[in-house]
Amino acid sequence: MTERKQFNFPNEMPAISIQACSAPSITVDCCELRWWFAEPKLGTDVAYAMYEAASPAPLISVKRLQAIGMAEIHGVEAVELLVTEENRANPTEQIQWHMYARLNPHSVEWLATVVSSGGKKIFYTFRDSTFVVDWGEIARKLVDNGRFQREADGYAMQDRGAKSASGAGMYTVQIGEQRYTCLRVLDIDDQPTAYDTLVEAFIDPAGRTVLCRRYNGRLYPHQRGQAWDEVYPHNQRMKINGVTFVHWYDCLPSFVFADVAANSQS
Repeated sequence: MTERKQFNFPNEMPAISIQACSAPSITVDCCELRWWFAEPKLGTDVAYAMYEAASPAPLISVKRLQAIGMAEIHGVEAVELLVTEENRANPTEQIQWHMYARLNPHSVEWLATVVSSGGKKIFYTFRDSTFVVDWGEIARKLVDNGRFQREADGYAMQDRGAKSASGAGMYTVQIGEQRYTCLRVLDIDDQPTAYDTLVEAFIDPAGRTVLCRRYNGRLYPHQRGQAWDEVYPHNQRMKINGVTFVHWYDCLPSFVFADVAANSQS
């Protein structure tokens, strides 16, 4: 049985509505490996579906993360997570690899990844010079500290000590008939350019990511060699410090679909 069938992800993304709301701003304690929907603790078993930002929005792939045991990386204890990836174009073929991470009192930290290539395993750990850039450590606490200020055509980003992700208002996210009141989070480099990426996510009071949306700068590398606003001329745009980012795909976790199914049966 494939992961897509097991978690009952539909072949097209359900209707999503996102509206700013007047709910009091919240501080969330997000224990997830950011934008992977999974907490590094034993018992974790979560999947999420990736949908292209189009109309209709087709299913692109499914990823599942399962905590399968404990490990030690250079003397540091970590949770071992098995990552299983399934591409919709070939649902019978799955890719599996491992990540290792831990939950700290104030942060979530990746310690290593292990992938197989050419018949051998490749280890990438926190002792490698570029690991902290690619994976690294992230703060659990997320709050709207005014870093993103609304402008007529987007947002101006202020320097308020944040490294990447900060709150940007309270929103109601409706997926099917299910509604969530969430802190909206924007994750972007401090000095954005047209070659960078942007993540817009919505996190509920329990610290669960309900929806994660990926945007690319116009000149972010594309396999066709085109600008992203040319490839997706009708997709939503967002401007940060005057730089235009183009909506590429959405990710929804398995618990959201379970909530939607339960709501429809009640």
